[in-house]
Amino acid sequence: MSLRIFQLAAIGFLACCLAGCGGGPTSGPKQSTVMVGDRMVNSFLDVPGELKQEGDSAVVTIGAVKVQIEKERVVIDGNDSGPIPATARRIDVTVVDNMLTVNADEAPVCAKSIKAKETK
Repeated sequence: MSLRIFQLAAIGFLACCLAGCGGGPTSGPKQSTVMVGDRMVNSFLDVPGELKQEGDSAVVTIGAVKVQIEKERVVIDGNDSGPIPATARRIDVTVVDNMLTVNADEAPVCAKSIKAKETK
């Protein structure tokens, strides 16, 4: 009898693990990566946006904000926003709590506050 109860409890436990905690699909930060030549460009966004390759650049679009990662500079909405060493192999573009930051090989390149209306 106790073996049967144990088996039923184990089956119930496995069913709960496979089903998850309920609540349906969740949304959270979005992470993407593209390779541009031998450079990896990562984006981590807590707002809707996308990362894509355009020619020799990577472009992160967050609402009306456009961040272009070129070979030697970051361009935000058409404005030169900081130099990137030509030797940089990893560029991280992050938007968390309406703060945009760009790092090259973990060194800060630029940061900009973006308004909530621009991220929708």
